Amino acid sequence: MRGSSHRSSRRLLLLPCSLLVALSLQVGHAQAELKQHPPGWEHLQPAQQRELAQVRRRWELQTHSRRVFILQVSERCIRSAFTAEAYRACKRQERQASFSLRLEGLQRSNRARAQVSLAALLDPQLDLSAPRLTACSIKKAAPEGAA
Repeated sequence: MRGSSHRSSRRLLLLPCSLLVALSLQVGHAQAELKQHPPGWEHLQPAQQRELAQVRRRWELQTHSRRVFILQVSERCIRSAFTAEAYRACKRQERQASFSLRLEGLQRSNRARAQVSLAALLDPQLDLSAPRLTACSIKKAAPEGAA
């Protein structure tokens, strides 16, 4: 009997301990995110830093409803997609709309950065260069028996 009560008390402590670990990881991640600034940030005056932060903040607030709308349209599309191809078309449409919005935000941010003599930012997720061909992509594109 004594061993059973000891195990159940350990189980009771397991949940709060795991929540504490998860919370500490989340706080650490948030702090690391806050320390990351765009290139050249440290060379700006505090007023310039505030202005760039406000440009980003205003953009996020102005486009929030557009981001929600993109997700809602995508959800409706996915709910009505009954084939794999229809599903892929929904996801492609969502990616294109999100891409356009991100590109618009990047352009706005770069205009604000140019006003304070900072180099433009390039978003790795918005890589507009031609796709690179690899051996894998060439094999996928080749007809069966050709490679």
